[in-house]
Parts: sequence; structure tokens; C-alpha cells
Amino acid sequence: MLGLWNNIDKFYENKSEFKNWIAGIAKFKAIDYSLKFFL
Repeated sequence: MLGLWNNIDKFYENKSEFKNWIAGIAKFKAIDYSLKFFL
């Protein structure tokens, strides 16, 4: 959650909805986690 707060200035509402922005961040965090621990 801190990552979202620190990067809120990178959210542009004319490009995407807020929920999609959060989902994208969660997706890439999950990918990073799985690559770190499962490979």
C-alpha cells in the first residue's frame, strides 16, 4: 500500500481508471514476488 501512496503522482485519470491502475500495480507486484521466490 505504501507503494501506491508514494506513486500516486504517476496516476493520470485521463489515461485510466483508478481501480485499473491499482490492479496493474498488484499484478506486477505478484509477478515480482513469484519470480523472486519460485525461480
